[in-house]
Parts: sequence; structure tokens; C-alpha cells
Amino acid sequence: MTLSFSRVTLAGPLLTMEEARRHLRITGTAYDADIQDKLDAAQEGVLAIVGTGGDETWTPATAPKEIVNAIRLLLAHYYTNRGDDLAASNRADAVIWKELDNVLSKYRDVGIA
Repeated sequence: MTLSFSRVTLAGPLLTMEEARRHLRITGTAYDADIQDKLDAAQEGVLAIVGTGGDETWTPATAPKEIVNAIRLLLAHYYTNRGDDLAASNRADAVIWKELDNVLSKYRDVGIA
């Protein structure tokens, strides 16, 4: 399955459902649809941040560990902050986007402002 995100086309996801469940500490499959939606959004979000600094040849084995970890961080954020407590979500949003900006800044294409 080809996945296109922010001008980067990957052959597949950089984080599997099994890895996502393990990261979220979920043992069953009952929430897989919800997890998959958030996993797709997290990968898209991370690749949108790095833009053309992303590499279409990345696979789960070859992608920088920080990129994969950033997907995990954003996945956990999306899963935990579903919008039922907007005050807490807004505080968490400020923290996660600053952290992602710090982690992913070295992967951005500096030629794009």
C-alpha cells in the first residue's frame, strides 16, 4: 500500500499496528480502527513537519529512529487527547508541538521557509 504525505510517498507505514498497540499499552484489538486513524494522522503530521526533508525510501527498518519516535509521541497524544477535556488538550497541544518541533527540526529541508 502506497502512502502519500506532504510530498513524500512511502511504500507503507513506518509504525505497525502491533507497535502502536504496544506503545499505547493496549493488548486487545477492539480499538484497532481508532488506533489506525490516529496512527495515520500521526504519521501524516510528522511527515508534514519534515516536509521535503522526508525520504520516500524510508521503511520501518531504515527510517531515522527519531522520526519513528515522533510518530509514537504524536500517536499517544492523539489517543490520549480526544477533545473531551479541551483545557487539558490545549495545554498538551502546546507541549507536544514544541517537542516535535525540537525533535524534527534537524530533518526539515532548510531550503524551504
